[in-house]
Amino acid sequence: MAGGYATRLMPLTEKRAKPLLPVVGKPIIDYIIEKIPYDGIIVSTNEKFRREFEIWESKVDKNIDLFIEKTRKEEEKLGTVGAINYLIKKKKIDEDLFVIAGDNIFEFDFNDFIKSYKDNPLIALYDIKDKNKVKGKYGIAIIEKNKVRGFQEKPENPRSTLVSVGCYIYPKDILPLFSEFLKKTEKKKDAPGYFNEWLCKRKEMDCFIFHGNWYDIGDRESYIKANMDYSGKVYIGENSEIVNSKIENSVILENSKIIDSSVRGCVIDRNSELQGVDIEDCIIGEGTKIRKC
Repeated sequence: MAGGYATRLMPLTEKRAKPLLPVVGKPIIDYIIEKIPYDGIIVSTNEKFRREFEIWESKVDKNIDLFIEKTRKEEEKLGTVGAINYLIKKKKIDEDLFVIAGDNIFEFDFNDFIKSYKDNPLIALYDIKDKNKVKGKYGIAIIEKNKVRGFQEKPENPRSTLVSVGCYIYPKDILPLFSEFLKKTEKKKDAPGYFNEWLCKRKEMDCFIFHGNWYDIGDRESYIKANMDYSGKVYIGENSEIVNSKIENSVILENSKIIDSSVRGCVIDRNSELQGVDIEDCIIGEGTKIRKC
């Protein structure tokens, strides 16, 4: 699923979808695609980013089926559950469905996840181990003996620290329930967490708890962390030039130039030029030029 508009990462996502943002020079979605153990992958996105995904698809060494929602802005989007239901109907899907959020990086083996599937809905979970980090931010599952007994979508008083990471397998007999759920719920509750909360009261649901790293790339801080963890240092993109400058905890994308500057906790988009600046905790959009401020 790659149809969101990622408003929290603007202006980075003004002209490209979040799954196409590079982490150490490679699009986020590539980290997912290369782990999927088969071809026949459907990537669902929107009309706004159609061209960018077509260019990306032409370079991928897998059989990708681009599915385009007819939306161009945040106010028109279908929501994740709505997008899944739209995909099921338009593609006439009548087999088990493996759904993955396109803006996450997972470090577990998808083969292990698939082997855990036993004909019940299956959800991947990650234990953050701190309720304060979960509160109001993530959908969480309450489990008992590897069965999901309850679900809370971004709760203020979480009952567990097991976070849903946007990776699911839904058996084919579940697929008609997406449409049923959407008919019964208000639009603002069309996130997967609300659907899973509704579903686990009607169907037995299994869970797969994984260990290792997981990156939910939703804001500047998480994007910087993913780049720094994968590169082991500040990430400087291809053909970028750093002259007499100090760069800390930042990401500098390709073809940018930083001269006589101090940059801390920032993301500098491609083709930008900074000279004589001292900046902290910000995102600089593509092609921006800033001098001596």
